[in-house]
Amino acid sequence: MIVQAEHSDAVNHIEEIVTVPGIDAVLIGPYDLSASLGKIGQLDDPELIAAIEKVRICCSNAGMQLGFFGINAEAVQPYIDQGYTLIAVGVDVLFASNAATSTLADLNDAKN
Repeated sequence: MIVQAEHSDAVNHIEEIVTVPGIDAVLIGPYDLSASLGKIGQLDDPELIAAIEKVRICCSNAGMQLGFFGINAEAVQPYIDQGYTLIAVGVDVLFASNAATSTLADLNDAKN
């Protein structure tokens, strides 16, 4: 079972969360977490960074697998480098939008 740490309440209670039997991993959702901190989308905000680090340390101390969500490979690479093992990348709507944009560009190029 994977639980998501997407709210400041989860961060505040992470020590208890990682001790719940049956939980195998924690996945950090930085966008929702930033919103719960009143800093929507501010992924470089010190308070958000500190919250993510608190979860990382607590999971590490508990031997809990840790994951991270990012919108692209560049966003998750630092977390892969830190040893996060559960990585979620991308948003379906962005994948579809990027594919449509690429297709239209290809069609435009073919016309010229």
